[in-house]
Amino acid sequence: MFNQSTDCLFFVRPDADGRLVLESVNSAAMKYVTVSYDQALGKHPIDVAASGTGLFDDGTLAEVFKTGEVHRRQPHEETQGGTVRFDAVYSPVYGSDGGLIGVLGSARDITNVRALEDRLRHTQRIEALGALSGGIAHDLANVLTALSGCLHLLQKRMPSSECSDIISEAQRTIDRGTAITGRLLSFIHKRGRELARVDVVKCLIELAPSITRFVGNNVELSITGCDTAFVMVDRHELETVIINLVTNSRDAMPNGGRIVINVELKDIHADSGCLEHYVLIGVHDTGTGIPPDLLKSVMEPYFTTKPDGAGTGLGLSLASDLMRSSGGHFYLESVEGEGTTAYLRFKQV
Repeated sequence: MFNQSTDCLFFVRPDADGRLVLESVNSAAMKYVTVSYDQALGKHPIDVAASGTGLFDDGTLAEVFKTGEVHRRQPHEETQGGTVRFDAVYSPVYGSDGGLIGVLGSARDITNVRALEDRLRHTQRIEALGALSGGIAHDLANVLTALSGCLHLLQKRMPSSECSDIISEAQRTIDRGTAITGRLLSFIHKRGRELARVDVVKCLIELAPSITRFVGNNVELSITGCDTAFVMVDRHELETVIINLVTNSRDAMPNGGRIVINVELKDIHADSGCLEHYVLIGVHDTGTGIPPDLLKSVMEPYFTTKPDGAGTGLGLSLASDLMRSSGGHFYLESVEGEGTTAYLRFKQV
């Protein structure tokens, strides 16, 4: 029973010098010992344990043997597969004469339980955030509507003014803000995207003035490639994704650099042998690049390499989500120290 248990079990007793040494260790607990079973027996736990503060915590074992009281802890062990968390009980063991003869350690792996609890808490936070965001989105939509009305009146009073272009751009910015709040409400209320035939080149050219302002004076921005390229996409979501990608590029170049948004038409042979036509948008920067071991992780929701408060970790996952819903593909190419290119590949329509 002792050795067949899936829980980690071990027993320590005092040696001739009064030091607690291992007398028995089951197979489950041996995973966290750095030597063989025979070598572990008779040794002080901390001398053979993978971690001095994990299962074989020297201080806890000594305290239990000293006081004769049961102790409960939730230690963890670091392994190649990640952190393993335990619910551990350390109990005094008494002999037939009533004297304390050792300590029995029993630990159950609760890693999955903790992960489920964390997911539940995260889900509850997201639900609360959704309720809060819904109210904020409604209020913000009302503010944007009022601003749009004011701009409309201003445009009518100053039809040929030098400010006309600025007013028009301000209106487009408000329209994007309205679209963002609409998407937030759509997400909360599970509405679908509004796909339409969009010329991505025209979209990028119209977006360029806004992007140029927020990237800063030390970043050179250019749009290159073909003259026109039509795809099926939610235009406002595409604009948001482009802005997120450009923001990532800007943040990767704290000392300035160059961002190139390139649009090209590509013909790719499908598995069926047919030639399919695609539009490839590449957002390239000359920044710090992404380490190879992080290249996959950066696509995961909430993963960010930016300092706390400087990023949500949602930009790239939203880009990937947009491409899936549009029947496209999103991927990254990066060389550490040289830069990164984010690619959006759509079917041409």
